[in-house]
Amino acid sequence: MKKFLALSILPIIFSANVEAAAVSGEDFWEDLEELSELSSSEPFEIGGKVKLNRKTLNAPNNYPATFGMNQTTLEGQIDFRLRFASKWYLRGRLQDDYVWFSGDHDNDFDLKRIFVDGKIGAVEIRSGKIPIFDALNLSSGGLVIGTEIIGGQVRIPIQNFEIIASGGVIDNDDYDLTRTTTIFDTDSTYLSIQTQGDIGDNISISAGVHNMHNTAGGLRLPSGVEYSPGGQGFFESGTEKNNMIVTAGFDYKINDDFTFGGIYSKGSAKITQQAQTNSGESTDETKSYTVQLTYGHPEIRERNNLTGWLAYRQAGRIGSYHPSYHALGFGERGLEIGAQYRILEDLSCEIAYFNGEKVSKLSAAATDKPDVKKWYLGVKYEF
Repeated sequence: MKKFLALSILPIIFSANVEAAAVSGEDFWEDLEELSELSSSEPFEIGGKVKLNRKTLNAPNNYPATFGMNQTTLEGQIDFRLRFASKWYLRGRLQDDYVWFSGDHDNDFDLKRIFVDGKIGAVEIRSGKIPIFDALNLSSGGLVIGTEIIGGQVRIPIQNFEIIASGGVIDNDDYDLTRTTTIFDTDSTYLSIQTQGDIGDNISISAGVHNMHNTAGGLRLPSGVEYSPGGQGFFESGTEKNNMIVTAGFDYKINDDFTFGGIYSKGSAKITQQAQTNSGESTDETKSYTVQLTYGHPEIRERNNLTGWLAYRQAGRIGSYHPSYHALGFGERGLEIGAQYRILEDLSCEIAYFNGEKVSKLSAAATDKPDVKKWYLGVKYEF
């Protein structure tokens, strides 16, 4: 069987000129590549990776436990692709995470993704449990969302650009509750339309509109308890059901080694005056942004290949849905620095450090926003 090419870090479809795609984030973007065609005689390929991650949080004693914790995770992942017709595939991901100390382990590989992926002419169509990622072609992509939905996606190429329309349901079980905006006790509907592409040899751009809808309204914990004290809860009306995020970003290739880029997003939902008064919530939560300087070429799978980044980010709890960065947490802002080093062709390590604060005070009695300092360490072996 062939090695599963989706597990390597490759240049993305419409960003061959800006090769530092999403180097500082999770692995969602890697699986949105154009893969090699499988033949009818060899219709199946499989591969995987094993990752060991450690996140260390240094925060005040009164820092809410629901917003972060020290965690060591061993993750096993198997990806497969089955050709059942010309240019049509069944693709899937089985994944199991073992979190030390918490005992968060179900002794089973979960079907993280399962979807049909194919083309009609140049148009790509996906249906099933599919990965969703914003600003895929940018070096700091993943500011708004990086998770799965149960639904569909259409990707339409137009010269050096492509238009991406997606829609479906976000399963509440897939949420990392320390990072996501819509902490609902029911599943939410997600709709988005994005465009991304290149302008000339040195500039890539991306823009999109993402809407989250929840019939329950308001922002609630899984228990159904309102997130903020008081009768209205977190949102303006207390029963607001939509949060629409508009986002735009760019990358500029300075030279063969350095790329500079930025992304900005803003959500439509409003924070109640009651939440601002009673819980120290900030209206800055409606905004998310990142500016990043990236060095290197993460798509090169060779020994001693080094990639690094320096960024300043904010992930507001209304300006993002599920940010996918290694070090930045949900509802935080600050400076992030990191590096990825490929020890062997199939073995790499990553390190990132974040120094910042919470966007909101989280308590009316607090005199300032909680400081947050974090380390992320990861080792990944691909097979």
